[in-house]
Amino acid sequence: AAASHSATVRGTALLPGSTVFSGDTVEVGTDGSASIAVTGGTQIRVGPGSQVRLSRDQEKALLEIGRGSASFRVMPDVPFEARLADATIRGKGTGPAVGVVLVRDTTKAVIAAEKGELLVSTAHDAKSVTLKEGEGVEVSLAPDPQGNTGTGAKTLTGKQIAILSAVSIGIVAAIAIGLGTRNKLTDKEKGDAVSPFRFP
Repeated sequence: AAASHSATVRGTALLPGSTVFSGDTVEVGTDGSASIAVTGGTQIRVGPGSQVRLSRDQEKALLEIGRGSASFRVMPDVPFEARLADATIRGKGTGPAVGVVLVRDTTKAVIAAEKGELLVSTAHDAKSVTLKEGEGVEVSLAPDPQGNTGTGAKTLTGKQIAILSAVSIGIVAAIAIGLGTRNKLTDKEKGDAVSPFRFP
């Protein structure tokens, strides 16, 4: 972890410079945050009141969002994906991509592309949507009628599927404003939520 405040992993405070291992779940308190540097240059920021799990297999690094918010910056050709229920989120295109995931509650979330392009795919219906810079998609989280996640692994959100709505423009700014009013972020934290390129 590059920096953290009120964050824990394996029941222990996540201190700056700590190593986060594959399979570790990071929990961030309601007034906390964590910034994590992943091998390959990917940067992750975990927002207040959040729970994420990081893992790595032979092919890629994976960020799974269980609750709260997380943003990530990934360079092209770096094998990385984020996951929300059965939805996978990957950078697309030739430039760096910045993605933001906000879980509003147990049934609603938003996925947005702040920079570059993202490809969002759902396993249960094999649908995909490309989000261009500044676009986002509302996501409904629902119990999986088949009883599985399509990912082959137990997810932080349990046996849920992600149902994607229509793509919206300007959703990234709305996410930053929503985070700021709900969690009483400072002006710098609001700016960082809108521009994760300012990671420590």
